[in-house]
Amino acid sequence: MSEASNEKAELLNLLFREIFHAVTESEVFRFEKGKFYMGDVEVGSAEVLMLQQQAQSILSSRIWELLQGNMRSLAIQRMASQSKNWEDVFFGKAMLYELNVIQNSLRSIAILKVVEENKPDGTLGKKEGTT
Repeated sequence: MSEASNEKAELLNLLFREIFHAVTESEVFRFEKGKFYMGDVEVGSAEVLMLQQQAQSILSSRIWELLQGNMRSLAIQRMASQSKNWEDVFFGKAMLYELNVIQNSLRSIAILKVVEENKPDGTLGKKEGTT
């Protein structure tokens, strides 16, 4: 990607995130003080492992490949050849942005590392960590 394309992508991300209040990855999930959250709900280690396996399955599935590929193609097609005004182009870009949020969220969860930690009572437990 060229430098101009990178700058344009960064500007669009800023617009969607800050001005138009699009959903961002950090709103979907986050790590905070060693804990993993989906939205505002803390997720335990066992569920994190299950979510990780499911994210890996989704990303490697044919249905995911078809869905996101077709949605991207349709959004680009509508922006390029079927748009009648600025709103049509904006909507297409918003679709692409949200597809990226979903895909990046799945990728981040799929490679999540769950590490062992020492509990205060001396036993070992699992702690969610970042990638």
